Amino acid sequence: MSLLARVVVASFAGLLGLAMIRIGMSAGKGVFHYAFGAFCFAIALACVTRGRVARFIGSAVGVTVVGSCLWYVVSAALDVQAGSGRESGPSLIKALALMLIIGLPAGIYVYHARFGLGKTASADSPEGEEAPHA
Repeated sequence: MSLLARVVVASFAGLLGLAMIRIGMSAGKGVFHYAFGAFCFAIALACVTRGRVARFIGSAVGVTVVGSCLWYVVSAALDVQAGSGRESGPSLIKALALMLIIGLPAGIYVYHARFGLGKTASADSPEGEEAPHA
């Protein structure tokens, strides 16, 4: 990811994380706001770090995304409705679409990043960064 993209994503994720923490302080069920704020801070941290640390944090974010998508699919499947009566309501079709559009790419990233612990094609360069092409 380019430096500009990393700075922009990290800035927005950090600001959203701060907003969630601030909202959580005044909310009745602040724990969910705090959890989402921590999730946003993890995204920001993954953007400003590099190498194995970035892959580890990115994998943790990816696992969270895949887990949330799977939870939505399972809860929609247990609700036994292929589509809800409302456009904004949950449905199995929407859950499967979310899993395909968001969960699958996150899972692929987690598989390839291997939490920064496995060997990658660029393991010869420092901190696992991509080696420059000749």
